[in-house]
Amino acid sequence: MAGLSLRRLLITFSILALAVISFGGCSSASRADLFKNRETTAPHNGRSLDPGAWEKFETVDSKRRLSSSHTTFWFLPFQFSVHDFHVSKDRDKAVSRNVMWNDISTPLLLTALPFHFSFSEYQYEKGSDAPISKSGFRWTLLWANTESRGKETDFKFRAKGIPLFYAFVSARSTEKDMKLSFNHSLWTLGPALLRLKTSDPINGDRRGYFFTPLLLGGALGGILWTDHYVVAEDQRLSLGHGPLFGPLGYWKQRSEWVNYKPSENKDEPPTKEVKGIQSQSGVLLGVLWSQYERRDLNGKIDKSRYGPLWTMFGWSHREGRLAIKFLWVPIRF
Repeated sequence: MAGLSLRRLLITFSILALAVISFGGCSSASRADLFKNRETTAPHNGRSLDPGAWEKFETVDSKRRLSSSHTTFWFLPFQFSVHDFHVSKDRDKAVSRNVMWNDISTPLLLTALPFHFSFSEYQYEKGSDAPISKSGFRWTLLWANTESRGKETDFKFRAKGIPLFYAFVSARSTEKDMKLSFNHSLWTLGPALLRLKTSDPINGDRRGYFFTPLLLGGALGGILWTDHYVVAEDQRLSLGHGPLFGPLGYWKQRSEWVNYKPSENKDEPPTKEVKGIQSQSGVLLGVLWSQYERRDLNGKIDKSRYGPLWTMFGWSHREGRLAIKFLWVPIRF
């Protein structure tokens, strides 16, 4: 009886904990002293600055971050909002970003069934209390549209369609050399295609896509079937075609073969030496087939292994020597 009572107590506690997590919410704020002391107000959703705000911004040391951010969310049904205002270091520009997401599902279930999503960005310049520009988009079940007015900004958004049947949303930045587009149909349940293209001085160019014939709100569609392909300028590659986001079908990963040499100066980071390219791929999580290759900069194989059951059986190369593998044990010739 005691064991049964303890079990009931644990079940009751688990149900209550799940209810608290599911139906709970949270609100957080981060504000500079200027906003915290209410010397001036951080505007959001296109409101004008308080009179004399720019003069007050100049009194704050340029080395200190001058911003105000407020975030709220509720788990079930999922409600999420962000209001962020940031003043530049030279105190002559400011930007206000606002996000609103209303969903009948919850990320706790790894699904998204939104009925409203909006993003807006307002630019401010010294000498004007009102925003000089607005850019953003709004997405609902019945329409998707772009909102833009005033001075042209670097970020450009496009949104159109009837999301309940078909819609298209994209964002592009010339300055950051970034483009992102999302095509979807039948709300967030039907076929969906995400394309991306980015570039930066460290990682170089990257481009690729993610496609699923049935999105089914998110994770479930990706588990059933996903096609993805992402390639970078330095020959890094990731692709997959099949269930479980790709690996349950055919998948491949490629990256640099790197060696790090310790620096003579302990305060300096190790020196990176690119020795070649390494790749691995497989079918059915490597059960039907798996292979690994490491090639030097001239394309010569330095190390490799091939075969089913994660190369439990098959053959391999190491330092130019061929070997047959049995139960992962190499038999060299």
